Amino acid sequence: MLVGLGSSFDVASRGEVDLCLENGARADNISFGNTIKKQSDIAYAYSKGVRLYAFDSEAELEKLAESAPGSRVFCRILMTCDGAEWPLSRKFGCEIEMAKDLLVKARELGMDPYGVSFHVGSQQTDLNQWDIAVGKAAMLFTALNEAGIDLKMMNLGGGFPAKYRTDIPAVERYADAVMHAMTNHFGNALPAMIIEPGRSLVGDAGVLEAEVVLISKKSYDEDVRWVYLDIGKFGGLAETMDEAIKYRIQTSVTGRKPAPSCWAVPTCIPPKSGRERPVTKCREPLRGVTKCAFWPTAPTPPCIRG
Repeated sequence: MLVGLGSSFDVASRGEVDLCLENGARADNISFGNTIKKQSDIAYAYSKGVRLYAFDSEAELEKLAESAPGSRVFCRILMTCDGAEWPLSRKFGCEIEMAKDLLVKARELGMDPYGVSFHVGSQQTDLNQWDIAVGKAAMLFTALNEAGIDLKMMNLGGGFPAKYRTDIPAVERYADAVMHAMTNHFGNALPAMIIEPGRSLVGDAGVLEAEVVLISKKSYDEDVRWVYLDIGKFGGLAETMDEAIKYRIQTSVTGRKPAPSCWAVPTCIPPKSGRERPVTKCREPLRGVTKCAFWPTAPTPPCIRG
């Protein structure tokens, strides 16, 4: 369907390259947007006709020059991700001064320094973040123009949210915020734009059903119940780490008084912090419930009955 609508595709692995091609996407409509790629995967994508690649370091650029010679490349720059429920810290991207030098070096290595990318953080609810990010990227466009390099593309990344337990601005407001930022910093000389609205498109595409294994208390004096599920942050709910993403939860029980609960999984496999922590905290009338469901966005989900 997306191919028929004229969509292009951002991929992060060899498998995704194959998946896109097998479903009718053209290689020249694929961007290899992962900034950390195996050299063999770069060579594979290049052999399939992919000619657009992301990078954020000198080492990655040199890999691209060797295995995807002459390709268009774009450099990802760091953002603070303020306002995002799932910020990306410093894992991807580089500072703007380094990005300038890397894109100059790309030209020296025979690559086509094509553009810049950024990501304002997943589940971004602060519309002003796009103006901040585009303004920073525009500075890089200007600096490189003075160095004789005419960048042609900006990848604005993702960050467009899905609705979980709180309301979010309408998609039209995000579109307005992005275009206001672009025209504010580029006027009528707009570069080509790429966006990656993954979560906002597919966040409500499925329901994760869980079974309640045990409900217990730890003390006679404590009001909090521990609810143990057969799924957890290591088995489908990774984004609940530190309660970053809070899913909607539905049970088959109604009419009972809610009480404080800690949700956990019956496992001793710890996160890097060294101890198991609750999946999430909520106030749900769960006594006697055998199943519950995590709903990404559905406004009025049906009950999942045991």
